[in-house]
Amino acid sequence: MNFWIVFAIVGLILDVVSYRAKLNFKLKSIPLSAFDVFTEYRTNHQDLYPMILGPIFVWFLAYLITGLFIK
Repeated sequence: MNFWIVFAIVGLILDVVSYRAKLNFKLKSIPLSAFDVFTEYRTNHQDLYPMILGPIFVWFLAYLITGLFIK
């Protein structure tokens, strides 16, 4: 149970950091956070499958980082 709580916290932190990085560094090639995917899909209405890869990697990284803390 603790694993999933820490995973959600770490995932949200990484998601916010990736969203802020896009704003600060003007990254426009691929959305990294889940919120970026939502706004890109709403404004440009592109295909979802290529855009989903960025957030999947961010949340997979959160899963791996959580695995380091909780065993």
